[in-house]
Amino acid sequence: MLYRFPVRILSLTLVLLFAGWGALMAKDKPKLDRATYQGKDAAAAGGAVLDWASQNADGTWELIALGRVLYLSGDKEAGRDLFDRATREKPSDADWMKIGRVYEEADDWPEAQEAFDKSLRIDPEDEDNLIEIGCYYLERGDRVRAEELFDRSFGLKPESVRNAIEAAGCLLGVEPRSK
Repeated sequence: MLYRFPVRILSLTLVLLFAGWGALMAKDKPKLDRATYQGKDAAAAGGAVLDWASQNADGTWELIALGRVLYLSGDKEAGRDLFDRATREKPSDADWMKIGRVYEEADDWPEAQEAFDKSLRIDPEDEDNLIEIGCYYLERGDRVRAEELFDRSFGLKPESVRNAIEAAGCLLGVEPRSK
């Protein structure tokens, strides 16, 4: 009974210490305001907002999203650097799919293929990714590879109406929904 009191005080002290530290850290994070972009031409406003975002991005999703904007706006090297940062630790199949979509959108198909392959190596049984990647292959004229990926997807989940619709759309020339 005697040891419970100091343990409770220590626990409460630690909770308050970390809560205070979190509040302090939240206060230090700059806020984006209208002055960042208001009254500036599009390039200057976009650059200022992008600069703010780059100073505050820390999660994988944020790094990939920032890399996408940089890559698609012409700074491919900076975009790639952010993709590398985002995938340095333990990237997920979703991370590689996002990056592959950026490369595909930029019409950099070899890089897109590599990212999609990495996604499928992490999770070879993601039936949604298999359909989407198959659609990209189909758009590029590789129907054999597209159908292989469709077959794998439908082999995993033959009852998926969603993926059937996606594959049908791709076969009929409709861009993948994920674009």
